[in-house]
Amino acid sequence: MRYDPAVIYPGQGPVVTDPRDKITNLIQHRKDREEQIVALLQQAPHSVEQLTAALYKDVKPGVAHLARNQVKSHLIKLEQERRVAAAGDVYRLV
Repeated sequence: MRYDPAVIYPGQGPVVTDPRDKITNLIQHRKDREEQIVALLQQAPHSVEQLTAALYKDVKPGVAHLARNQVKSHLIKLEQERRVAAAGDVYRLV
């Protein structure tokens, strides 16, 4: 890790006094989520809505847009890496 913060003051939630572990866990969570998306796309092409429904089964309606944004962000990254392609709102592995 390039930085070695002693504490993180997030925009929401409690102060993080173990930032190295927190950042490491967040990075791993993103990698895990990406693997889940790829696994679903290995089964069949999916829309953002289908991926979101499969990945965020218990999401509350008021924050469902945040879950969709996370899925879309992963898909944008995967598109930039040329690992997925979109036809409208449906994504498939390349």
